[in-house]
Amino acid sequence: MNHTYAQLDTFYQNKIENYTLAVHQLKNKINFIALLRALFFIAWLYLLYQYFYTHQQALLWLSFLGLAGFLALISTHAHFNNKRQIFQNKLWLAKNEWNVLHENGNAFDDGSEFVLNEGYFVDLDIFGKHSLFHLLNRTTTWLGKQALYQHFRNPMLQKEKIEAYQSAIQTYSQQYALIEEWIASALLHKNESTEHITALEQWMKQYIPFKNRTYFNRIRFVLPAFSIIALFYTLDTGNYTLLSVCIVLNWLHVFFVGKHNGMAFANIGKQQEVLQTYSRLFKIFTHVPANNDAILQRTITISNEASKSISKLSFIANLIQQRSNLLATTLLNSLLMYDVHCAVLLNSWHNAHQSKLKGWLETIGEIEYLNSIALFAYNHPTFVYPGIKAEGLSITALNIGHPLLSAKQMVTNSFQFEEAGVLLVTGSNMSGKSTFLRTIGCNLLLAEMGAPVCAANFLFTPMYLFSCIRISDSLQENTSYFMAELQKLAYIKTQIATNYPALILIDEILRGTNSADKYEGSAEFILQLIQQPCIVLFATHDLKLNTLEESYPNNITSYCFESTIENNHLIFDYVLRRGIAQNKNATFLMKKMGII
Repeated sequence: MNHTYAQLDTFYQNKIENYTLAVHQLKNKINFIALLRALFFIAWLYLLYQYFYTHQQALLWLSFLGLAGFLALISTHAHFNNKRQIFQNKLWLAKNEWNVLHENGNAFDDGSEFVLNEGYFVDLDIFGKHSLFHLLNRTTTWLGKQALYQHFRNPMLQKEKIEAYQSAIQTYSQQYALIEEWIASALLHKNESTEHITALEQWMKQYIPFKNRTYFNRIRFVLPAFSIIALFYTLDTGNYTLLSVCIVLNWLHVFFVGKHNGMAFANIGKQQEVLQTYSRLFKIFTHVPANNDAILQRTITISNEASKSISKLSFIANLIQQRSNLLATTLLNSLLMYDVHCAVLLNSWHNAHQSKLKGWLETIGEIEYLNSIALFAYNHPTFVYPGIKAEGLSITALNIGHPLLSAKQMVTNSFQFEEAGVLLVTGSNMSGKSTFLRTIGCNLLLAEMGAPVCAANFLFTPMYLFSCIRISDSLQENTSYFMAELQKLAYIKTQIATNYPALILIDEILRGTNSADKYEGSAEFILQLIQQPCIVLFATHDLKLNTLEESYPNNITSYCFESTIENNHLIFDYVLRRGIAQNKNATFLMKKMGII
């Protein structure tokens, strides 16, 4: 990154000031246009009244000019009102990013709907308030939120794929203006949801194309032409026979396509606004400079085609939606077979694009994912893109910290794990063991999503991630704390048999049994883990487990966090050290709190 946190602060402050001023100026302009519009309307009515009173032809033409001005000002008012809303959304985004920068919280969704009490999702605070999802999330559509969720659930494990995303995010993170434009435009329409996507997908799957498409494509022009001729003939002669025949034939065709397309009309007609939004968003992305990046080039190509095609579908959906005006539709169907035109257009679009819509919707989500990671990268200029090793099994970090901790709270550590094995991490309560495990897990997950990580340097082998840190019992499932923990350990044992290499994070297991049983069970589990292609971080208070290092020096290593007591105060430095923890704090804290 080529900027600092101080420059970010200034950048967002300038954005806030500029957009605040722009919104104020547009508000004044909109008020002026509204006043002008009212004056033109009054002038039109006044001139029309004067014409009927005086019958001067000039007044009639002036009244038409007044009406034209009024209608033009309606359009102008809508344009500036839309522009003001865009600026308001950009202002909202700038304020949000400034708040995030100053640790005041992120106004985007925190992903609480995805909270899962399983695996690393609960152990690493992936979803919910103050979660990793919440830290990254800048999605504005349901598709985007789902894409971000899926990337957390299924991080990338191929070196080439991770590097491809790193390249795309490095390039795209420099395009704040386009990311901002996307988010501001998407926020104009917040009614997009899973129901809209389901309706579109159902239409694509269930729609049955016309068998006699050529006939309907011709008759929709021929018969209305005869109907118009018949209308003029009736007006001229007063003979309704020919017009009546034409109207009956028109309605026969309308009823046929209505029976065939009723469900499609119901599904598509309600999607017009969402489709229009998707089209606009795709068009915004076509302006992204790809700089020869493969992912961006491919996405831009898709966006260019999708923007035009979905815009056509939005237009058709709008035509279908207008059928709700029964009076107008009855007249148009009687003379022009309006429903037949809608059906033929919809049929043609479906035939041309039925195989592509699902991919286009997935691309919306993927761009939203890129938006989130790119803004995360832009807002964290000290974070680094990791190096990736395709072979072996290693994690090497310099000054790594937890991405959810503020800079004021964060203590960084450095380490180098070059091969499979178990790292026993000891330390007193609150010394930093659990935070260290989560630090490694969160940064590995970020790395495998193509994002920069909270470190000065990070080199890793892509690997699966498993954890056993937080355990909760369940009354509904009749599961005790101890049994829930055993089930979690059994799941890890089963998974690493087929999903490897892996990083396994374990924090103080078997707390529900006696000390001898706990040691024996923990030791046996560790000895089984060292036979697997995985790196295990095993946090424990049981110092006896460290004796295993003497018997297995090539597979088990001891690290620790220490605490000290100075001037009757407990002090933690949260620094990872080689060796076994020596100091204790439980008795001291109990005495200080008057418990003993």
